[in-house]
Amino acid sequence: MPVREQCLQTAWRRISENGVWLYRRYQRKGAGTGTEGYAAYCRASRLWRSANAAAMLNRMLVQVVLNKKMMIRYPLPMTFCRCAAMLLAGLFAWSAGIVTVAADEEVEKAIFLFNDGDTLTAGNAQSGQFFTLELSAREKLVEQFVANGVAIVVTNQRFAGVGTLSGGWNSLRRIAGETFISAEVRDLSAMLVTSDRLLTYYGRSGTWAQTKR
Repeated sequence: MPVREQCLQTAWRRISENGVWLYRRYQRKGAGTGTEGYAAYCRASRLWRSANAAAMLNRMLVQVVLNKKMMIRYPLPMTFCRCAAMLLAGLFAWSAGIVTVAADEEVEKAIFLFNDGDTLTAGNAQSGQFFTLELSAREKLVEQFVANGVAIVVTNQRFAGVGTLSGGWNSLRRIAGETFISAEVRDLSAMLVTSDRLLTYYGRSGTWAQTKR
């Protein structure tokens, strides 16, 4: 028999026992076993089946479950609410921990750059590929930057970038009279500052973005 059904049966049995006790109490006071005694029994039954009986049922359910050595210390509705709240709190803490770990995780070194005069070769240790950037006859190397997941090359004619998932070099031509000022290259991203523009490069997608100053 299910535990809840056993609890209900035990509770109603105790209610009936209390009703019989009230009936006998009326008998001792001289109510007798006739009409008055029966009326007393009915009053006792109605009393224990009122709203007070619902509260007593809740207490008896907890008591019977505890007697069966089940680890429940609170009424059943309260236990359900507390378990749901604890579950939600655990889920939030777990998701926050994942976000923190992902934010603090350092990008491993995967991009290397080799300068061989008019040719620059980027090695991607993650994919095992090599990408070659050949400079034209009038093209001169100005600066080169290498981070863990991206490499940037600045020449007098273009900006070129390569990343771990870019699939090769991605170039962006320079504007006539544009002067290169500075660059910040970190992990998988880069930002370049010129006299006319702000440029960003993302090593995962291999895309350039720009805006005028």
